Amino acid sequence: MRKLAALSRKFASAAALARSIGVIATNAAIEALELSASAVVLLNGSGEVLRLNRAAENLLGPELFVVKRRLASLDQTATMALDRALHALLWARTHAALMPPVPLPRRSRRQILAYPIKLSTVSASIFAECQALVVLVDLEHRPRPPQEALQTSFALTPAEARVAVRIGSGDSLASIADELGISKETARQQLATVFRKRMSIAKRN
Repeated sequence: MRKLAALSRKFASAAALARSIGVIATNAAIEALELSASAVVLLNGSGEVLRLNRAAENLLGPELFVVKRRLASLDQTATMALDRALHALLWARTHAALMPPVPLPRRSRRQILAYPIKLSTVSASIFAECQALVVLVDLEHRPRPPQEALQTSFALTPAEARVAVRIGSGDSLASIADELGISKETARQQLATVFRKRMSIAKRN
């Protein structure tokens, strides 16, 4: 009994250490995702919500909510599809996995896409409380890529980069021309040049 008690104490200490390491890895992953403005929900091994970052909390409301520690949609079919995806993810034998997105509909806005993910840095230890993440992508929110990055990466002029940024955000050619104060034909020519430069770089690589 003394040997079992000693073994139990050692096991408890090891488990506590593993949990601490898991918390550190989880916080690091959350901080990295926060920097990219991603909405993230942390889950335990049963698919229950442990924590949401600020961006995820901002998406909650009557159409997307947490009930009984489960992430749920106003659409019961979507909630069931998310539960199935999380079950498949959590029972996958790999430490890292990405499931196809689950659409979560909303009444008057475009849907949210829920991506269930396992990261090896947070799920490798069975003692880690966080075992999976759900990254939420709001299709109403269309962030624009940095203009300077596009200009440098593809050797674009400032005018071409401005058009490329707006096309990448899903804006129409007509709205881009109006916003930039140029003709639609000019916007079309600049866009064509952007594609030519992009293809030229792709062929060289």
